[in-house]
Parts: sequence; C-alpha cells; structure tokens
Amino acid sequence: MSGPDIQVRAAIPVRRILHTIHAVRDINPLRKVYQDVFGAIAFAERYHEGEERDMALLYAANHMIELMAPRRSEPDTTFARYLDRFGESFHSFELRVESAPESAESCKAHGLALSTVYPLFFFVKPQSTGGVLVQFCGKPLENDPQDYHNWNPDWIEGHPSSLRRLHHIACLVRDREAALRFFTEIIDGKLLSDERVALPQPGRCVHVLLGDTKVALYSADNPKTGVFADYFAQPRSGIYALVWEVDSLDAARQHIEARGFEIEPASLQYCGIAIPERSFSGVRHEFVPCS
Repeated sequence: MSGPDIQVRAAIPVRRILHTIHAVRDINPLRKVYQDVFGAIAFAERYHEGEERDMALLYAANHMIELMAPRRSEPDTTFARYLDRFGESFHSFELRVESAPESAESCKAHGLALSTVYPLFFFVKPQSTGGVLVQFCGKPLENDPQDYHNWNPDWIEGHPSSLRRLHHIACLVRDREAALRFFTEIIDGKLLSDERVALPQPGRCVHVLLGDTKVALYSADNPKTGVFADYFAQPRSGIYALVWEVDSLDAARQHIEARGFEIEPASLQYCGIAIPERSFSGVRHEFVPCS
C-alpha cells in the first residue's frame, strides 16, 4: 500500500518515435546509399557543436533515419568514442515526449541511469531498459515533414523497391523483465503481444506500440548461442534490425541486388529477406511482405 510520502508516477507519455540513429564514420556516402536503396528523401542537416558531430535527417518511407558522424576522427569527443567502441551500427531510437527535463526527472525517480543530459534531450542507458539505448527528445524537429498537415506516410508507393512502410524496430534484449518494465510501465508503450517464437532462435518476443510505431523485444532461452551470441559478441545498442514491409519480395530483391548489396534470408521471419550488417555499414535491414 502506498503511504502518504510515496509519490506514484504516471507512465511517461510517448507522442511518437522520431527516428532511428545510424552511427557512421562519414555521412555523405551513407546518405546516397539510403537514397539509392530506399528512395529516401533527405530534408535536413545539422551540426552539434557541443559534441562535434554532424547529422543528416532523411525519410525512408514513413520512418526517419538520422545519420550521425563525428566531425573529427580522433576519439576525444563523446560520439567519436562511441564509434571507436561500437563501430558503425544502429545507435538508438528517439522518443518524442512533451518535456525532456520532466521525463528525465521521472526516469531518475525510477532509478534509471541517464547519459548525455541536455535541456532538450537525453539518453537512457541500456542497463536500465533491458539492453536498448533509448533517447528522449522534448521538442519537434525543425522542418520535419511528418509535422506538416498534408503529410502522407504512403508517399513512397511506386518506388522500384516496392517499399511501403516500417513494420517494426527489432531489438535483442538481455533482460526481458527490465525491458517490459521500461517499455510498458515507465513509458506508456501499449503491450500488443507476448509469445513464444522460434526465430531468430527459441525464446520470447514482446511487441509494444509506441505512438504509431511497433517495437519488438526479443529474448532468448539461451543467449549464449546462436544469433544472440553472435550479436552480443561485441558492444551493442540493442537494436538488431529495422524490419520493412514491401509489396513484392522479388522486386525488393532485384532492386537491392542491382545496387550491389548482399541478400540473405530474413532471421526474424521465415518469409523475408535481409541486407546483412556486413553489407550496409554495420546495420541490418529486413524486408517482409505487406500484411
């Protein structure tokens, strides 16, 4: 029973997932890759002076990707040190909330470990989320096309890849209970399903809805083997893949291979294809038929 001095905090409302960050060493070639493969549209570039890093924002179908790179290669800034340790990879995904300072205070009250705390954004460390690096942002992004009244999430329809939309963000978690607590109690994620799965290896998968974006949290019965062991053999942010819906797997395969990228079977669904990390600057993209 709660006593008079115990304050019960409501779950932090998440308005939407703003974007997924792809950490890279050089923004320019990767911007072109996303444009060639995904038909992505770049709409903004920025420089964060405090951390000496460059950013490029682009939309692939209905989901924003933020390419982020250090301005200098010397590992004497926060992001350069991150790349030196993690390499090119998915860095985090960002939650749009009403107030970053209030959300940070709520997270700290729940005992979460934070980093890179600024007035407008901050990060929750993976050890507090079950294994996923998550960013909170308290303001809309300037010139974000999704904030325009005539935004159409299906603008990509007709692209040669047959890409339609992001299906979900797939995460591999080390601590299932901590992940459930963070995503459904500390923030207001809606639990959609919790079930046994065979892929990427025997374990469980929890689907959570954050705003209008699904996040899948995979845990393994034995994380010391299989995909989990391979994934966590080096430092990781917890984001395993972006999973996209396409109208035609054959069209997607032909389009991707014509641009010189490897294709392999999807690891999260039997019916699907994937661009492996080794072929796409450290990140994995999987493609499944439209549901």
